[in-house]
Amino acid sequence: MPIVNPLSDLTIPPEITTLPKADIHIHAEWSPRLDRVMAKREGREAYDWRAWADHLIQTEAPGADRLGHISQVFPELIEADKEPENFIARVVDMLEEAATDGAVLIEIRFGKDLAERPDCLSLIREAEHRVQITYPDFHVAVIPFIYRGMTKN
Repeated sequence: MPIVNPLSDLTIPPEITTLPKADIHIHAEWSPRLDRVMAKREGREAYDWRAWADHLIQTEAPGADRLGHISQVFPELIEADKEPENFIARVVDMLEEAATDGAVLIEIRFGKDLAERPDCLSLIREAEHRVQITYPDFHVAVIPFIYRGMTKN
């Protein structure tokens, strides 16, 4: 079997694209999503993540060193995400992407967002509702993630 470039476009057979899907364990990376939403609003190009990923693949070997670069680039400031409409818009961006690909269920994994934002779940439900206007059979499950870190005995 030939090696597939992880950044190449893949052709998906039509019989696969028409099947309903569930996207399990989607990370709700706030900055890349918010950057995409803000770029559309402002009429500018979003951060080029494909070029970033290609550079990372070319310069770092697979493993811990490469993973250490993930969540190191933040094209949008966290303050913008505190605005409820921006939060909803970036969640809608993620949900619509999955729904357009045929997902009927998506599980979103949130981190500190949930614990630090009391209105988080109601905003996620609003985002789900907006997507359900176009995709009525689409549903969202929210998975909180809490990292307790390493502790010494």
